[in-house]
Amino acid sequence: LKPELLDKIRLFGQLEREIVYYRDGKACAVCGELIRWPDLEIHHIDEHQAGGKTVIENAVAVHRDHHPKGQAALDFAETWRAKAHHPPGATVGAPGAVTLDATDDLVGESRHGGRSRLPPEGTRCRFTYGSREYRGTIADGRIEIDDMPGFFRSFSAASGAVSNTSRNGWLDWDILLTGSEDWMPAEMWRKSGDSGQ
Repeated sequence: LKPELLDKIRLFGQLEREIVYYRDGKACAVCGELIRWPDLEIHHIDEHQAGGKTVIENAVAVHRDHHPKGQAALDFAETWRAKAHHPPGATVGAPGAVTLDATDDLVGESRHGGRSRLPPEGTRCRFTYGSREYRGTIADGRIEIDDMPGFFRSFSAASGAVSNTSRNGWLDWDILLTGSEDWMPAEMWRKSGDSGQ
């Protein structure tokens, strides 16, 4: 027998927490919504109790109330690896290797109970904050803001990245659907029924 000892370090330190939080765009790996610092927990993709290391390459930011446990943690890791095409034990959380779109099958219900589906591919988006207008595009089921690194799984996460505050992004953004000439509030589109809600 060659028993494998667990990593002696169980919890992520302050520096590791900050690195993972900012690397993940302050967004929850489960729901894609912005995480306020007090609600942040760091999840071991490969669980510590199953031999997962306490290193940032094996970590993702999650809301405290979304932290996968038990079978949900196993399902999360499996889905994360499948989307990222990483085998068990790979460094799935490494910056640039796997990003938030690895949670596509895990996103669906927002933490507020409603669907969190974005407008169709190619939809243009705009948000004015302070004296600056931010523009982006819906691509691959996420919001890509022009001249900003990364992408966002929700309007709230995008608004949070722009403003560095927790916001209801549906109220911040206007959208221009492909083939349309008129901008409309994202919240109006969501409530119109076109969003599949």
